[in-house]
Amino acid sequence: MTLESIRRDWKAKSVEMFGEDESRKLWAYAKDPITGYVSNHLNQVGALDGSIPCQRCGGFGYWSPPGSKRNDEVLCVRCVDDWSEVSSKLLRKHGYVSSKKKWHDAFVEFCGMKPEWKTGR
Repeated sequence: MTLESIRRDWKAKSVEMFGEDESRKLWAYAKDPITGYVSNHLNQVGALDGSIPCQRCGGFGYWSPPGSKRNDEVLCVRCVDDWSEVSSKLLRKHGYVSSKKKWHDAFVEFCGMKPEWKTGR
C-alpha cells in the first residue's frame, strides 16, 4: 500500500463521515489569510485564530505544536513550512529525545533565525 493510496482511503473515509464540503475544508492546505501563502505541509485542522503573532516573523500566528499551551510556541503558515525542513537538524543538535526543555531550546533557536524570504535571499 502506497502513501498516496492511504491518503485516498483516509480522504474517502472523511467524506463518508463529514460530507464533501466539510471534508474539503479539513483536507485543504492551510492558507495565510494575510499574505496568501499556501502551506506545503499544514492543513486547516487545528488552526489558530491569529490572536498570537508568529514568534519567528511576527506575522499571523496560525499553528502551535500539538500539546503546547504556551504563547511563545506559535508560528505562521510559512514559518511552519520552514520549521518542518530544519526541525530534525535542530532537534538533533540540541540532543532532543523526550525532554520538553531541549525541544523548546531547538524551537527558540529556530525562532531566532531570520527567514530567508524576509531578508530577500
